[in-house]
Amino acid sequence: MTVSARAPVTEIPEVHVTKQHTDEALAAQVIQAIELAGVCIVRNIFSQEIVHQILDDLEPHVPQTDSFIGYNANGCQMTGLLSKSETYANKVVGNSIYEQVRNHFLISRYRCWVQEGINMEFQNPPQLDSTVCFYLKPNSPDQLLHRDDQTHQNWNGAVDSYVNGRDVGCSMFAALTNSTRENGTTRFIPGSHLWDYQDPIPVGKDPRLRYAELAPGDCFIMLGSVIHASSSNTTTDRRVLISTHVTRSHLRQEENPYLTYSREEVRRFPVWLQKFIGYNVLTPLCGWVDKKDPRMLVDPSAKDDMYAGYGDAYLEARAKADQEAENQIVQ
Repeated sequence: MTVSARAPVTEIPEVHVTKQHTDEALAAQVIQAIELAGVCIVRNIFSQEIVHQILDDLEPHVPQTDSFIGYNANGCQMTGLLSKSETYANKVVGNSIYEQVRNHFLISRYRCWVQEGINMEFQNPPQLDSTVCFYLKPNSPDQLLHRDDQTHQNWNGAVDSYVNGRDVGCSMFAALTNSTRENGTTRFIPGSHLWDYQDPIPVGKDPRLRYAELAPGDCFIMLGSVIHASSSNTTTDRRVLISTHVTRSHLRQEENPYLTYSREEVRRFPVWLQKFIGYNVLTPLCGWVDKKDPRMLVDPSAKDDMYAGYGDAYLEARAKADQEAENQIVQ
């Protein structure tokens, strides 16, 4: 990592993927960097083969992709990417380093009395929020600075150092082309994830802005609380970034996967991806269909995680509570 934990964070930290480091060690470096700056560049996380395959997979869909009202860039945003590129779904969304980073920041833990005599803790991993590929054409203007977590109505006060639980989103943007200051790469204010949300977002060319310049196969991973925006494309080439956005398990997803992907398409996804987009049960008792695990709709042989109301953990807690009650009677 290229930023000291003792120094004020004024630059975007970087982590370089090498064969000498495990994914676990690399993820730990990225997590530390993001806690300091709110964003981290990860170099060489994807091979050129993966980059080229995703570009080839998505290119036929570009002519049918439009912009949308409120997006001031000269380009388009392609969505619903899981069914458009199997390589993206498996190699990018399923990337081990990103999985560990997003889980660190977004796993939700909750303890409550579910019934009389039974106290349980529930832990739910994050879910896919949206998938977007940004095609930024020449003559695109600067996007206005913003925070992504406004989508989920997040609101934070200022802190001196990062406290886990502040964030509701974590995103990865991977470069499919060179992404430079000249062609519109994303700019950030490192450390702004610690700021008070009551303070206005800076306007214009703030001197604290830094640019995440990427080569194909590089990415940056950021929290939804960091202030950022895409930049103007003053070149003659398009800039392509593919993004994966993740949010906490109990929040509404920005991109509706149940209408974006047909049931036939979901059937072809690997089990982990089916669960990641929402074909699972959030404990306790959220997401069922006809009081059954929704994955049974795409795989009738799937285990029904809704049985007994709260899953296997409930049966264990119920047995323990019954045993304790019996022991008290005996005493």
